[in-house]
Amino acid sequence: MLDREDFSSQEKFQRLMARAIVLVDSLQMLGRADAWDYFFAGSAWMYRAFLAGKFRNWWQAYRYSVKGYNLLLKAVQLDSTLCDAYLGIGSFKFWKSQKAGFLTWLRIIKDERKEGIQLVRRAIRQGIFVKDMGRDQLVWMLLADGQLEEAQKLAEANWHRFPKSRFFTWTLAKVYEKEQRFSKAMTLYEKLLSQIRKMVPNNHYNEFVLLYRLAHLACQQGQKQLRDK
Repeated sequence: MLDREDFSSQEKFQRLMARAIVLVDSLQMLGRADAWDYFFAGSAWMYRAFLAGKFRNWWQAYRYSVKGYNLLLKAVQLDSTLCDAYLGIGSFKFWKSQKAGFLTWLRIIKDERKEGIQLVRRAIRQGIFVKDMGRDQLVWMLLADGQLEEAQKLAEANWHRFPKSRFFTWTLAKVYEKEQRFSKAMTLYEKLLSQIRKMVPNNHYNEFVLLYRLAHLACQQGQKQLRDK
């Protein structure tokens, strides 16, 4: 679903996430749920929240993420060394604060962006399963926080570790775009376009996105060159 923007398997995905949640609920009722069980259930809710967000079901995404966040907190309360859980906890704290905007200035909602970033760093350092996903998530958080230099270094490191991964290529291209390094961004988008056009099956969604990004960046680059002159 992430790579191809192909959601034909989302019903199966939802069944599997629901199954994980129900299994942990059953273990909890029996008094047998441990920290890892809460981690898996919390992660399932977080994945469901992410998918809801993809479809712009913002209220549902928020409700699901709160459920996931509370379960992940339960996991680290039972075992503070379960550092994989800090990826979801830190991401929730950061993006909740980031999206709250002026409400953090009014102190209606606590600004937890710095704490969120630190928790994600901890997950990357000490987690078992989430290191690579956490490194990519951290790039997007740093971009949103205006820390472009560190975001670039981390995105480039991720891309060099996995040069064939479209996932990390998208992220690095976005970093270059944000930095107004238009030629570098366009080179990566062109590489993605070449790869995606060879995919079978192909719903062409990502092709349209990439063609739009390339056209937009060409205009931006032209405007920048005119300003520089």
